[in-house]
Amino acid sequence: MSEPFDLSGLTEEYRDEARQQIGVLDAALLHLERAGELSEEIDTGLQRALHTLKGNSGMLGFGPVRDLVHALESALKGRATGYDQKQLDVMFTAAAALRRAVERAATDSEDDAFAPLAELAAAVRAGEDQSPTGPATASAPEQPARESTPPNRRANEIDPADEVLRIPFGKLDSLLNEVHELFGTVDVLEAIEEAADEVDPEMLKRRLRDSVERLGTIAETLRSSAMELRLVPLRRVFSRFPSLARDLAREAGKRVNVVLEGEEVELDKSTVDALAEPLLHLVRNAVDHGISKPGEREARGQSPEGRITLRARQSGDRVRIEVEDDGSGLDRARILARARNLGLVSPAEAISDEEIDQLIFTPGFSTRVEASTVSGRGIGMDVVRASAARLRGSLDVEDAEGGGTRFTLELPLTLAIVPALVFEAADETFAIPSSDVEEVLRRVRPEYVGAAAVTRVRDELVPLASLGTLLGLSNGGSGGNGKVESHPFAVLLRRGDRATALIAERVLEERGVVVKPIPQYIGELRGVSGATLIPGGQVVLLLETGGLLDLNLELHRRKNRGINS
Repeated sequence: MSEPFDLSGLTEEYRDEARQQIGVLDAALLHLERAGELSEEIDTGLQRALHTLKGNSGMLGFGPVRDLVHALESALKGRATGYDQKQLDVMFTAAAALRRAVERAATDSEDDAFAPLAELAAAVRAGEDQSPTGPATASAPEQPARESTPPNRRANEIDPADEVLRIPFGKLDSLLNEVHELFGTVDVLEAIEEAADEVDPEMLKRRLRDSVERLGTIAETLRSSAMELRLVPLRRVFSRFPSLARDLAREAGKRVNVVLEGEEVELDKSTVDALAEPLLHLVRNAVDHGISKPGEREARGQSPEGRITLRARQSGDRVRIEVEDDGSGLDRARILARARNLGLVSPAEAISDEEIDQLIFTPGFSTRVEASTVSGRGIGMDVVRASAARLRGSLDVEDAEGGGTRFTLELPLTLAIVPALVFEAADETFAIPSSDVEEVLRRVRPEYVGAAAVTRVRDELVPLASLGTLLGLSNGGSGGNGKVESHPFAVLLRRGDRATALIAERVLEERGVVVKPIPQYIGELRGVSGATLIPGGQVVLLLETGGLLDLNLELHRRKNRGINS
Protein backbone atom coordinates (compact mmCIF):
# COMPACT_ATOMS: atom_id res chain seq x y z
CA MET A 1 0.00 0.00 0.00
CA SER A 2 1.46 3.38 -1.00
CA GLU A 3 2.29 6.02 1.59
CA PRO A 4 -0.12 9.01 1.83
CA PHE A 5 1.08 12.06 -0.07
CA ASP A 6 2.64 14.66 2.24
CA LEU A 7 1.10 18.09 1.54
CA SER A 8 3.08 20.00 4.18
CA GLY A 9 5.63 21.43 1.76
CA LEU A 10 2.95 22.36 -0.78
CA THR A 11 0.83 23.97 1.95
CA GLU A 12 3.73 26.10 3.13
CA GLU A 13 4.41 27.21 -0.45
CA TYR A 14 0.72 28.11 -0.72
CA ARG A 15 0.94 30.03 2.57
CA ASP A 16 3.95 32.07 1.43
CA GLU A 17 2.26 33.02 -1.85
CA ALA A 18 -1.07 33.73 -0.13
CA ARG A 19 0.57 36.21 2.25
CA GLN A 20 1.72 38.24 -0.74
CA GLN A 21 -1.64 37.95 -2.51
CA ILE A 22 -3.55 39.13 0.55
CA GLY A 23 -1.01 41.95 0.84
CA VAL A 24 -2.02 43.01 -2.70
CA LEU A 25 -5.67 42.96 -1.59
CA ASP A 26 -4.91 45.04 1.51
CA ALA A 27 -2.97 47.60 -0.53
CA ALA A 28 -5.76 47.87 -3.11
CA LEU A 29 -8.44 48.36 -0.45
CA LEU A 30 -6.35 51.03 1.30
CA HIS A 31 -5.82 52.82 -2.02
CA LEU A 32 -9.53 52.53 -2.81
CA GLU A 33 -10.47 54.01 0.56
CA ARG A 34 -8.08 56.97 0.19
CA ALA A 35 -8.40 57.72 -3.53
CA GLY A 36 -11.92 56.47 -4.19
CA GLU A 37 -10.82 54.52 -7.26
CA LEU A 38 -8.25 52.05 -8.57
CA SER A 39 -5.98 52.58 -11.52
CA GLU A 40 -6.04 50.00 -14.29
CA GLU A 41 -2.61 48.75 -13.19
CA ILE A 42 -3.67 48.22 -9.55
CA ASP A 43 -6.97 46.64 -10.61
CA THR A 44 -5.20 44.20 -12.96
CA GLY A 45 -2.70 43.17 -10.26
CA LEU A 46 -5.52 42.73 -7.75
CA GLN A 47 -7.57 40.50 -10.03
CA ARG A 48 -4.53 38.39 -10.85
CA ALA A 49 -3.73 37.94 -7.14
CA LEU A 50 -7.31 37.01 -6.21
CA HIS A 51 -7.68 34.60 -9.12
CA THR A 52 -4.45 32.79 -8.16
CA LEU A 53 -5.38 32.66 -4.47
CA LYS A 54 -8.80 31.28 -5.31
CA GLY A 55 -7.35 28.56 -7.55
CA ASN A 56 -4.64 27.53 -5.08
CA SER A 57 -7.13 27.41 -2.19
CA GLY A 58 -9.48 25.19 -4.15
CA MET A 59 -6.65 22.88 -5.24
CA LEU A 60 -5.63 22.22 -1.62
CA GLY A 61 -9.21 21.74 -0.45
CA PHE A 62 -9.55 24.98 1.52
CA GLY A 63 -13.13 25.50 0.35
CA PRO A 64 -14.18 28.32 2.75
CA VAL A 65 -11.10 30.33 1.77
CA ARG A 66 -11.81 29.76 -1.93
CA ASP A 67 -15.44 30.84 -1.54
CA LEU A 68 -14.60 34.06 0.32
CA VAL A 69 -11.92 34.96 -2.25
CA HIS A 70 -14.44 34.30 -5.01
CA ALA A 71 -16.94 36.66 -3.32
CA LEU A 72 -14.27 39.36 -3.09
CA GLU A 73 -13.22 38.76 -6.69
CA SER A 74 -16.82 39.17 -7.86
CA ALA A 75 -17.39 42.28 -5.75
CA LEU A 76 -14.23 43.97 -7.06
CA LYS A 77 -14.18 42.69 -10.64
CA GLY A 78 -14.80 45.30 -13.30
CA ARG A 79 -15.32 48.09 -10.76
CA ALA A 80 -12.63 50.61 -9.94
CA THR A 81 -14.88 53.01 -8.02
CA GLY A 82 -18.31 53.45 -6.41
CA TYR A 83 -17.87 51.69 -3.03
CA ASP A 84 -19.27 53.20 0.13
CA GLN A 85 -17.45 53.01 3.47
CA LYS A 86 -19.62 50.20 4.80
CA GLN A 87 -18.78 47.99 1.83
CA LEU A 88 -15.08 48.75 2.26
CA ASP A 89 -15.22 47.95 5.98
CA VAL A 90 -16.73 44.54 5.21
CA MET A 91 -13.99 43.82 2.67
CA PHE A 92 -11.26 44.94 5.08
CA THR A 93 -12.72 42.58 7.68
CA ALA A 94 -12.80 39.80 5.09
CA ALA A 95 -9.15 40.40 4.19
CA ALA A 96 -8.13 40.18 7.86
CA ALA A 97 -10.10 36.95 8.26
CA LEU A 98 -8.46 35.55 5.12
CA ARG A 99 -5.04 36.23 6.56
CA ARG A 100 -5.88 34.39 9.77
CA ALA A 101 -7.37 31.49 7.84
CA VAL A 102 -4.35 31.14 5.56
CA GLU A 103 -1.93 31.11 8.52
CA ARG A 104 -3.95 28.41 10.28
CA ALA A 105 -4.90 26.30 7.27
CA ALA A 106 -3.91 22.63 7.72
CA THR A 107 -3.29 23.16 11.47
CA ASP A 108 -5.25 22.16 14.55
CA SER A 109 -6.90 25.62 14.66
CA GLU A 110 -8.12 25.48 11.04
CA ASP A 111 -11.78 24.98 11.95
CA ASP A 112 -11.89 28.05 14.21
CA ALA A 113 -10.19 30.20 11.57
CA PHE A 114 -12.47 28.96 8.78
CA ALA A 115 -15.71 29.29 10.79
CA PRO A 116 -16.50 32.98 10.05
CA LEU A 117 -15.59 32.83 6.35
CA ALA A 118 -18.98 31.73 5.00
CA GLU A 119 -20.79 34.54 6.82
CA LEU A 120 -18.21 37.04 5.59
CA ALA A 121 -18.64 35.79 2.01
CA ALA A 122 -22.38 36.43 2.36
CA ALA A 123 -21.68 39.91 3.74
CA VAL A 124 -19.39 40.72 0.80
CA ARG A 125 -22.03 39.48 -1.68
CA ALA A 126 -24.73 41.50 0.09
CA GLY A 127 -22.56 44.61 -0.17
CA GLU A 128 -22.11 43.90 -3.88
CA ASP A 129 -25.89 43.72 -4.32
CA GLN A 130 -26.19 47.14 -2.68
CA SER A 131 -23.68 48.74 -5.07
CA PRO A 132 -24.80 51.40 -7.57
CA THR A 133 -24.68 48.77 -10.33
CA GLY A 134 -26.76 46.18 -8.46
CA PRO A 135 -30.28 45.95 -6.93
CA ALA A 136 -30.66 47.86 -3.68
CA THR A 137 -32.89 45.31 -2.01
CA ALA A 138 -31.24 44.26 1.23
CA SER A 139 -29.08 45.96 3.81
CA ALA A 140 -25.52 44.74 4.15
CA PRO A 141 -24.97 42.50 7.18
CA GLU A 142 -22.98 43.77 10.09
CA GLN A 143 -19.28 42.92 10.11
CA PRO A 144 -19.18 39.59 11.95
CA ALA A 145 -15.44 39.23 12.38
CA ARG A 146 -14.61 42.70 13.67
CA GLU A 147 -16.26 42.15 17.05
CA SER A 148 -14.67 38.72 17.40
CA THR A 149 -11.17 40.08 16.85
CA PRO A 150 -10.38 42.42 19.75
CA PRO A 151 -7.23 44.51 19.44
CA ASN A 152 -5.47 42.69 22.26
CA ARG A 153 -5.47 39.44 20.26
CA ARG A 154 -3.96 40.84 17.09
CA ALA A 155 -0.38 40.33 18.24
CA ASN A 156 -0.93 36.57 18.31
CA GLU A 157 -2.81 36.53 15.02
CA ILE A 158 -0.38 38.55 12.96
CA ASP A 159 2.28 35.98 12.09
CA PRO A 160 2.49 32.70 13.99
CA ALA A 161 5.86 31.04 13.56
CA ASP A 162 5.98 28.03 11.25
CA GLU A 163 8.67 25.38 11.01
CA VAL A 164 8.95 25.04 7.22
CA LEU A 165 11.37 27.27 5.33
CA ARG A 166 11.36 27.71 1.54
CA ILE A 167 14.90 27.91 0.18
CA PRO A 168 15.72 29.47 -3.22
CA PHE A 169 17.48 26.96 -5.44
CA GLY A 170 20.43 29.32 -5.99
CA LYS A 171 21.30 29.31 -2.28
CA LEU A 172 21.05 25.53 -2.09
CA ASP A 173 23.19 25.14 -5.21
CA SER A 174 25.91 27.34 -3.67
CA LEU A 175 25.88 25.22 -0.52
CA LEU A 176 26.18 22.03 -2.55
CA ASN A 177 29.20 23.40 -4.42
CA GLU A 178 30.97 24.01 -1.10
CA VAL A 179 30.17 20.47 0.02
CA HIS A 180 31.87 19.19 -3.17
CA GLU A 181 34.91 21.35 -2.30
CA LEU A 182 34.92 19.86 1.19
CA PHE A 183 35.04 16.30 -0.12
CA GLY A 184 37.81 17.28 -2.52
CA THR A 185 39.91 18.50 0.40
CA VAL A 186 39.17 15.29 2.32
CA ASP A 187 40.54 13.35 -0.68
CA VAL A 188 43.75 15.42 -0.50
CA LEU A 189 44.14 14.67 3.22
CA GLU A 190 43.63 10.96 2.59
CA ALA A 191 46.35 11.06 -0.08
CA ILE A 192 48.71 12.79 2.35
CA GLU A 193 47.98 10.12 4.96
CA GLU A 194 48.75 7.30 2.52
CA ALA A 195 52.08 8.89 1.49
CA ALA A 196 53.07 10.04 4.98
CA ASP A 197 55.84 7.48 5.36
CA GLU A 198 57.39 8.31 1.99
CA VAL A 199 57.14 12.13 1.98
CA ASP A 200 59.75 14.50 3.35
CA PRO A 201 58.55 15.79 6.79
CA GLU A 202 58.85 19.43 5.75
CA MET A 203 56.85 18.80 2.59
CA LEU A 204 54.29 16.88 4.64
CA LYS A 205 53.90 19.87 7.00
CA ARG A 206 53.42 22.25 4.08
CA ARG A 207 50.81 20.02 2.45
CA LEU A 208 48.98 19.59 5.77
CA ARG A 209 49.11 23.33 6.44
CA ASP A 210 47.72 24.09 2.98
CA SER A 211 44.92 21.55 3.44
CA VAL A 212 44.01 22.87 6.90
CA GLU A 213 43.85 26.42 5.55
CA ARG A 214 41.67 25.21 2.71
CA LEU A 215 39.40 23.40 5.16
CA GLY A 216 39.11 26.57 7.23
CA THR A 217 38.11 28.58 4.15
CA ILE A 218 35.52 25.99 3.12
CA ALA A 219 34.13 25.78 6.66
CA GLU A 220 33.71 29.57 6.82
CA THR A 221 32.00 29.62 3.41
CA LEU A 222 29.74 26.72 4.43
CA ARG A 223 28.81 28.56 7.59
CA SER A 224 27.96 31.71 5.63
CA SER A 225 25.92 29.70 3.12
CA ALA A 226 24.05 27.93 5.91
CA MET A 227 23.29 31.29 7.52
CA GLU A 228 21.87 32.59 4.27
CA LEU A 229 19.45 29.67 4.17
CA ARG A 230 17.84 31.08 7.33
CA LEU A 231 17.23 34.53 5.85
CA VAL A 232 13.74 35.59 4.76
CA PRO A 233 12.48 38.99 3.55
CA LEU A 234 10.89 41.35 6.06
CA ARG A 235 7.94 41.59 3.67
CA ARG A 236 6.37 38.62 5.45
CA VAL A 237 5.88 40.72 8.61
CA PHE A 238 5.78 44.29 7.20
CA SER A 239 2.87 43.54 4.87
CA ARG A 240 0.50 43.02 7.82
CA PHE A 241 0.68 46.57 9.12
CA PRO A 242 -0.96 48.91 6.55
CA SER A 243 -4.36 47.31 7.10
CA LEU A 244 -3.81 46.85 10.84
CA ALA A 245 -2.82 50.51 11.34
CA ARG A 246 -5.83 51.60 9.34
CA ASP A 247 -8.16 49.63 11.68
CA LEU A 248 -6.44 50.96 14.82
CA ALA A 249 -6.67 54.53 13.52
CA ARG A 250 -10.37 54.23 12.70
CA GLU A 251 -11.08 52.96 16.22
CA ALA A 252 -9.35 56.09 17.55
CA GLY A 253 -11.10 58.48 15.12
CA LYS A 254 -7.91 59.12 13.14
CA ARG A 255 -6.63 58.64 9.61
CA VAL A 256 -3.28 57.11 8.81
CA ASN A 257 -1.28 55.89 5.83
CA VAL A 258 1.51 53.34 6.32
CA VAL A 259 4.52 53.57 4.01
CA LEU A 260 6.76 50.49 3.69
CA GLU A 261 10.42 50.82 2.71
CA GLY A 262 13.02 48.06 2.49
CA GLU A 263 10.59 45.14 2.52
CA GLU A 264 13.11 43.13 0.51
CA VAL A 265 15.76 43.31 3.29
CA GLU A 266 16.39 39.81 4.65
CA LEU A 267 16.72 38.79 8.27
CA ASP A 268 17.03 35.53 10.20
CA LYS A 269 13.70 33.70 10.02
CA SER A 270 13.48 33.24 13.79
CA THR A 271 13.94 37.00 14.20
CA VAL A 272 11.30 37.84 11.59
CA ASP A 273 8.85 35.46 13.28
CA ALA A 274 9.51 37.17 16.63
CA LEU A 275 9.19 40.72 15.26
CA ALA A 276 5.40 40.73 14.93
CA GLU A 277 4.69 41.59 18.57
CA PRO A 278 7.29 44.36 19.09
CA LEU A 279 6.39 45.99 15.76
CA LEU A 280 2.73 45.79 16.68
CA HIS A 281 3.42 47.69 19.92
CA LEU A 282 5.40 50.34 18.02
CA VAL A 283 2.64 50.81 15.44
CA ARG A 284 0.02 50.98 18.20
CA ASN A 285 2.10 53.59 19.98
CA ALA A 286 2.48 55.64 16.78
CA VAL A 287 -1.27 55.58 16.18
CA ASP A 288 -2.22 56.37 19.76
CA HIS A 289 0.50 58.80 20.89
CA GLY A 290 2.09 60.00 17.65
CA ILE A 291 -0.76 60.67 15.22
CA SER A 292 -3.33 63.29 16.20
CA LYS A 293 -6.92 63.49 15.02
CA PRO A 294 -7.54 65.12 11.64
CA GLY A 295 -8.79 68.42 13.09
CA GLU A 296 -5.75 68.82 15.34
CA ARG A 297 -3.37 68.06 12.49
CA GLU A 298 -5.07 70.57 10.20
CA ALA A 299 -4.85 73.22 12.93
CA ARG A 300 -1.06 72.69 12.92
CA GLY A 301 -0.96 73.00 9.15
CA GLN A 302 -0.52 69.25 8.54
CA SER A 303 -2.40 66.89 6.30
CA PRO A 304 -5.44 65.38 8.07
CA GLU A 305 -4.03 61.94 7.29
CA GLY A 306 -1.04 60.93 9.38
CA ARG A 307 1.88 58.93 8.02
CA ILE A 308 3.68 56.01 9.66
CA THR A 309 6.79 54.71 7.92
CA LEU A 310 8.20 51.22 8.45
CA ARG A 311 11.72 51.30 7.07
CA ALA A 312 14.43 48.63 6.97
CA ARG A 313 18.01 48.69 5.76
CA GLN A 314 21.03 46.46 6.21
CA SER A 315 24.43 47.67 7.32
CA GLY A 316 27.07 44.95 7.52
CA ASP A 317 25.87 42.19 9.83
CA ARG A 318 23.14 44.38 11.37
CA VAL A 319 19.65 45.33 10.21
CA ARG A 320 18.11 48.64 11.22
CA ILE A 321 14.29 48.81 11.40
CA GLU A 322 12.61 52.17 11.96
CA VAL A 323 9.02 52.97 12.87
CA GLU A 324 8.55 56.69 12.30
CA ASP A 325 5.47 58.89 12.54
CA ASP A 326 4.92 62.48 11.42
CA GLY A 327 3.09 63.51 14.58
CA SER A 328 3.95 66.27 17.03
CA GLY A 329 6.90 64.42 18.62
CA LEU A 330 7.64 63.43 22.20
CA ASP A 331 5.94 65.63 24.80
CA ARG A 332 8.86 65.63 27.22
CA ALA A 333 7.21 67.96 29.71
CA ARG A 334 4.27 65.58 29.98
CA ILE A 335 6.55 62.53 30.22
CA LEU A 336 8.59 64.12 33.01
CA ALA A 337 5.48 65.25 34.89
CA ARG A 338 4.05 61.74 34.70
CA ALA A 339 7.36 60.24 35.87
CA ARG A 340 7.44 62.58 38.88
CA ASN A 341 3.83 61.67 39.65
CA LEU A 342 4.74 57.96 39.55
CA GLY A 343 7.78 58.54 41.78
CA LEU A 344 10.28 57.59 39.08
CA VAL A 345 11.98 60.99 39.27
CA SER A 346 12.23 63.11 42.42
CA PRO A 347 10.67 66.60 42.33
CA ALA A 348 14.01 68.42 42.48
CA GLU A 349 15.94 66.11 40.15
CA ALA A 350 17.15 67.65 36.89
CA ILE A 351 17.55 65.18 34.03
CA SER A 352 18.49 65.52 30.36
CA ASP A 353 16.17 65.17 27.37
CA GLU A 354 17.81 61.83 26.57
CA GLU A 355 17.07 60.54 30.09
CA ILE A 356 13.47 61.75 29.77
CA ASP A 357 13.13 59.81 26.52
CA GLN A 358 14.37 56.66 28.26
CA LEU A 359 11.59 56.93 30.84
CA ILE A 360 9.03 55.67 28.32
CA PHE A 361 10.76 52.28 28.43
CA THR A 362 10.11 51.91 32.17
CA PRO A 363 7.82 48.93 32.87
CA GLY A 364 4.29 50.13 33.50
CA PHE A 365 4.93 53.67 32.31
CA SER A 366 2.29 55.45 30.23
CA THR A 367 1.31 59.10 29.87
CA ARG A 368 -2.28 58.02 29.24
CA VAL A 369 -4.20 57.86 32.50
CA GLU A 370 -7.20 56.05 31.01
CA ALA A 371 -6.73 52.99 28.83
CA SER A 372 -8.08 53.07 25.29
CA THR A 373 -8.70 50.13 22.96
CA VAL A 374 -5.32 50.90 21.39
CA SER A 375 -2.96 51.46 24.33
CA GLY A 376 -2.52 53.03 27.73
CA ARG A 377 -2.59 49.82 29.76
CA GLY A 378 0.94 50.34 31.08
CA ILE A 379 2.49 47.84 28.68
CA GLY A 380 4.22 48.45 25.41
CA MET A 381 7.61 50.12 25.18
CA ASP A 382 9.21 48.00 27.91
CA VAL A 383 7.89 44.92 26.10
CA VAL A 384 9.49 46.09 22.85
CA ARG A 385 12.84 46.76 24.51
CA ALA A 386 12.75 43.37 26.25
CA SER A 387 11.93 41.70 22.91
CA ALA A 388 14.84 43.50 21.26
CA ALA A 389 17.17 42.34 24.04
CA ARG A 390 16.04 38.72 23.59
CA LEU A 391 16.93 39.07 19.90
CA ARG A 392 20.33 40.51 20.90
CA GLY A 393 19.36 43.89 19.52
CA SER A 394 18.61 47.37 20.78
CA LEU A 395 15.75 49.86 20.78
CA ASP A 396 16.24 53.62 20.75
CA VAL A 397 13.96 56.63 20.32
CA GLU A 398 14.69 60.05 18.84
CA ASP A 399 12.99 63.02 17.22
CA ALA A 400 12.29 62.49 13.53
CA GLU A 401 13.36 65.07 10.99
CA GLY A 402 10.60 67.59 10.39
CA GLY A 403 8.71 66.56 13.54
CA GLY A 404 7.36 63.28 14.81
CA THR A 405 9.09 60.41 16.55
CA ARG A 406 11.34 57.63 15.31
CA PHE A 407 11.85 54.31 17.11
CA THR A 408 14.83 52.32 15.86
CA LEU A 409 15.34 48.59 16.29
CA GLU A 410 18.85 47.37 15.53
CA LEU A 411 19.12 43.62 15.17
CA PRO A 412 21.80 41.13 14.17
CA LEU A 413 21.40 39.66 10.70
CA THR A 414 21.41 36.16 12.14
CA LEU A 415 21.05 34.78 15.66
CA ALA A 416 23.04 31.59 15.18
CA ILE A 417 26.66 32.85 15.25
CA VAL A 418 27.82 36.24 16.53
CA PRO A 419 31.29 37.84 16.32
CA ALA A 420 32.09 38.58 19.97
CA LEU A 421 34.83 40.01 22.15
CA VAL A 422 35.75 37.64 25.00
CA PHE A 423 37.16 39.22 28.15
CA GLU A 424 37.53 38.70 31.89
CA ALA A 425 35.92 40.94 34.52
CA ALA A 426 34.99 40.49 38.18
CA ASP A 427 36.87 37.14 38.12
CA GLU A 428 34.48 35.79 35.44
CA THR A 429 34.67 35.42 31.66
CA PHE A 430 32.13 37.24 29.46
CA ALA A 431 31.47 37.80 25.78
CA ILE A 432 29.86 40.83 24.13
CA PRO A 433 28.93 41.31 20.44
CA SER A 434 31.82 42.99 18.64
CA SER A 435 29.41 45.33 16.84
CA ASP A 436 28.58 46.94 20.20
CA VAL A 437 32.23 47.62 21.13
CA GLU A 438 33.50 51.06 20.11
CA GLU A 439 37.04 50.42 21.35
CA VAL A 440 39.11 48.74 24.06
CA LEU A 441 40.78 51.22 26.44
CA ARG A 442 44.11 50.43 28.12
CA ARG A 443 45.39 51.60 31.50
CA VAL A 444 42.15 53.30 32.44
CA ARG A 445 42.47 55.99 35.11
CA PRO A 446 39.21 56.69 36.94
CA GLU A 447 38.03 60.13 37.99
CA TYR A 448 35.12 60.76 40.34
CA VAL A 449 32.00 62.88 40.00
CA GLY A 450 30.50 62.65 43.46
CA ALA A 451 30.47 58.92 44.19
CA ALA A 452 30.36 57.95 40.52
CA ALA A 453 33.49 56.71 38.75
CA VAL A 454 34.12 58.03 35.24
CA THR A 455 37.04 57.97 32.83
CA ARG A 456 38.16 60.50 30.28
CA VAL A 457 38.03 59.34 26.66
CA ARG A 458 39.59 62.17 24.68
CA ASP A 459 37.33 65.17 25.57
CA GLU A 460 34.46 63.10 27.00
CA LEU A 461 33.79 61.80 30.51
CA VAL A 462 32.38 58.27 30.28
CA PRO A 463 30.86 56.39 33.24
CA LEU A 464 32.92 53.41 34.44
CA ALA A 465 30.95 50.27 35.22
CA SER A 466 31.80 47.11 37.13
CA LEU A 467 30.04 44.01 35.80
CA GLY A 468 30.19 42.51 39.26
CA THR A 469 28.10 45.42 40.57
CA LEU A 470 25.75 45.68 37.58
CA LEU A 471 24.95 41.97 37.43
CA GLY A 472 24.91 41.44 41.19
CA LEU A 473 27.82 38.98 41.26
CA SER A 474 29.42 38.07 44.55
CA ASN A 475 32.59 39.90 43.52
CA GLY A 476 31.45 43.42 42.77
CA GLY A 477 34.83 44.51 41.50
CA SER A 478 36.22 47.98 42.07
CA GLY A 479 34.10 49.97 39.62
CA GLY A 480 33.44 52.92 41.84
CA ASN A 481 33.10 50.99 45.13
CA GLY A 482 36.67 51.79 46.10
CA LYS A 483 38.99 54.48 44.74
CA VAL A 484 41.78 52.86 42.71
CA GLU A 485 44.50 54.39 40.64
CA SER A 486 43.89 52.51 37.39
CA HIS A 487 42.31 49.49 35.71
CA PRO A 488 44.11 47.33 33.11
CA PHE A 489 41.37 47.57 30.50
CA ALA A 490 37.87 48.92 29.83
CA VAL A 491 35.49 47.97 27.03
CA LEU A 492 33.82 51.11 25.67
CA LEU A 493 30.17 50.61 24.67
CA ARG A 494 27.92 53.23 23.06
CA ARG A 495 24.27 53.46 22.02
CA GLY A 496 23.20 56.81 20.65
CA ASP A 497 24.11 59.46 23.24
CA ARG A 498 24.70 56.91 25.98
CA ALA A 499 28.06 55.30 26.68
CA THR A 500 29.76 53.32 29.39
CA ALA A 501 33.15 51.66 29.88
CA LEU A 502 33.10 48.15 31.36
CA ILE A 503 36.10 47.50 33.59
CA ALA A 504 38.03 44.43 32.40
CA GLU A 505 40.95 42.53 33.88
CA ARG A 506 41.99 40.80 30.66
CA VAL A 507 40.89 40.98 27.01
CA LEU A 508 41.22 37.46 25.60
CA GLU A 509 40.17 37.31 21.94
CA GLU A 510 37.58 38.09 19.29
CA ARG A 511 35.81 35.04 17.87
CA GLY A 512 32.55 33.86 16.35
CA VAL A 513 30.40 32.32 19.07
CA VAL A 514 27.38 30.05 18.79
CA VAL A 515 24.72 31.55 21.05
CA LYS A 516 22.30 29.53 23.16
CA PRO A 517 19.28 31.05 24.94
CA ILE A 518 19.13 31.29 28.72
CA PRO A 519 16.82 28.51 30.05
CA GLN A 520 13.37 29.81 30.91
CA TYR A 521 13.46 28.44 34.45
CA ILE A 522 16.34 30.83 35.25
CA GLY A 523 14.19 33.81 34.30
CA GLU A 524 15.13 37.00 32.50
CA LEU A 525 18.60 38.37 33.25
CA ARG A 526 18.92 42.08 32.57
CA GLY A 527 22.04 42.87 30.60
CA VAL A 528 22.39 39.26 29.36
CA SER A 529 21.07 37.94 26.03
CA GLY A 530 22.36 34.36 26.02
CA ALA A 531 25.25 32.04 26.72
CA THR A 532 27.96 30.37 24.67
CA LEU A 533 30.77 27.82 24.95
CA ILE A 534 34.37 28.87 24.39
CA PRO A 535 37.33 26.52 23.74
CA GLY A 536 37.92 24.35 26.79
CA GLY A 537 34.19 23.86 27.34
CA GLN A 538 33.66 26.91 29.56
CA VAL A 539 30.17 28.44 29.52
CA VAL A 540 30.21 32.25 29.37
CA LEU A 541 27.39 34.80 29.35
CA LEU A 542 26.81 36.90 26.24
CA LEU A 543 26.14 40.47 27.41
CA GLU A 544 23.44 42.76 26.01
CA THR A 545 24.59 46.37 25.67
CA GLY A 546 21.23 48.13 25.98
CA GLY A 547 20.45 46.38 29.26
CA LEU A 548 23.90 47.19 30.67
CA LEU A 549 23.51 50.87 29.79
CA ASP A 550 20.12 50.93 31.49
CA LEU A 551 21.49 49.24 34.61
CA ASN A 552 24.42 51.65 34.80
CA LEU A 553 22.20 54.69 34.34
CA GLU A 554 19.94 53.50 37.16
CA LEU A 555 22.96 52.87 39.38
CA HIS A 556 24.42 56.35 38.79
CA ARG A 557 21.08 58.05 39.33
CA ARG A 558 20.63 56.24 42.62
CA LYS A 559 24.13 57.25 43.76
CA ASN A 560 24.14 60.83 42.49
CA ARG A 561 20.75 62.48 42.48
CA GLY A 562 20.90 65.59 40.33
CA ILE A 563 24.20 64.69 38.58
CA ASN A 564 24.01 63.95 34.85
CA SER A 565 25.70 60.66 33.98
